[in-house]
Amino acid sequence: MDDRPLAFSRPSTTTIQPLITMNQPKRIQLPQITISTRMPRPIVLQQSQCDFLKGLWVESTGYFPNAQGHITERAAEQADFYLLIYCLNGQGWFQSEEQMWMVKPGDLVVALPGQAHGYGALESDPWTIQWVHFNGTQATALLALAGIANKGGVISLDQRYSLFSLFNDMLTTLQAGYSLHHLAVAAAG
Repeated sequence: MDDRPLAFSRPSTTTIQPLITMNQPKRIQLPQITISTRMPRPIVLQQSQCDFLKGLWVESTGYFPNAQGHITERAAEQADFYLLIYCLNGQGWFQSEEQMWMVKPGDLVVALPGQAHGYGALESDPWTIQWVHFNGTQATALLALAGIANKGGVISLDQRYSLFSLFNDMLTTLQAGYSLHHLAVAAAG
């Protein structure tokens, strides 16, 4: 296995054609403040051992508006969680070890544990995203039930507003505290 760090290529804004067409939904008006909640490590460990929660738990979730300059890269050993990124506005990109995708409003990015990946906002039209890092013994089964393959990538979704509400509910629930009730509600979405 090659131990060199992954070098993710970023799309050039001069070579990208507009991804928004007249058939796509108009931009959603959203707040312009970044909000996130990250579980303290002891809470994550507690969830992973709790019979009630070990099937699925949320590690962090958030909302990042107009994410100018947003770029993240993770080696396989750093990706010890499932990641969903939901694009609300603007555009970005996602790259796994095998492929690169352009991300537009209504797209869902899926990264799996142990999968090296990189993602970021386009400079010319930075994305607004919601994200969740999650884990659990039933996470793979949940993704399969949702029709998401055992491979990371980008899928286009039709029901933008219901997914927006789901992410928002997770975030506001976890901001209320880490009681068993709040953790279970966040995991249930």
